Amino acid sequence: MPRINVAVANGFYVDDSLTVSNQECNNWYPDNVQVNGALSPEILNDTPGIRERTNTGQVNQSNRGRHEKAGKPYFLNGETLIRVDEVVDISGSVSFINTFIGTIPGDQNVMMEDNGTQLMVLVPGGKGYIINETAIPVFQEITVAGFTANGAPQYLEFTDSFFICNTDSKKFIKSAANNGLSWNALDFGTAEADPDNIVAPIVSRNRLYIAGSQTIEDFPNRPSGADFPFVRGGLVIKKGVSAPLSLVDVGASFMFVGGGVNEKAIHKINVLRGTISSKINVCYFLKYW
Repeated sequence: MPRINVAVANGFYVDDSLTVSNQECNNWYPDNVQVNGALSPEILNDTPGIRERTNTGQVNQSNRGRHEKAGKPYFLNGETLIRVDEVVDISGSVSFINTFIGTIPGDQNVMMEDNGTQLMVLVPGGKGYIINETAIPVFQEITVAGFTANGAPQYLEFTDSFFICNTDSKKFIKSAANNGLSWNALDFGTAEADPDNIVAPIVSRNRLYIAGSQTIEDFPNRPSGADFPFVRGGLVIKKGVSAPLSLVDVGASFMFVGGGVNEKAIHKINVLRGTISSKINVCYFLKYW
């Protein structure tokens, strides 16, 4: 029987360009065989991945958020917030225990940030919660009036010991230093370069940026005796954010889905230069828009 080469890798991979490949192969990637005489010059390798160590949820239960604080992972599955604790027995065997932390009503995704001691969980447009294993009780809802005095908190960031949220009233607010349970109604700022709505905050290279629907402004922490230390830095980027959860810090830059007037794309802001570095190739992304 004659040998037939089957191009097993051709057509079974995904590419950013739809003209190259309009298919998607999950958990496999093509590779060229490096020796002569092989049955096929191409193979599909399975993807090096992670090993499941424990299961934190139930069947048909959606995950609403996850975060790691002090080396311990936290998961909000459905309305149940748990912490995964690692246990090593006398023989050295490792196991994991799911520790119930509290109940957070709702079904939408949440934001999580921590200051090393406190973990803050924010339901966008809803309630905020603080988890602190060194306090009693461990799980507390943020009930102080200053938390909602400037509107309903929407999205969450952390920098320079402060939890920071934007609100639905074109303002952003900060907590007391290292205390997410303490919020003052007078501790707020506004992005004034353009009267657009504030979409979400983003921190990159320890610098706060307030992203609006049409512009992005920087607000460095410059304490000068004033009660509110985040002041306008003078940088105004004429690109807005249309998807708040798309904001992601990638080291010397951050990325988001948005753009200028009548534009929607994935952009990258070069924080070191304070300019639009590039518009990212969006062919594959647009397939799922």
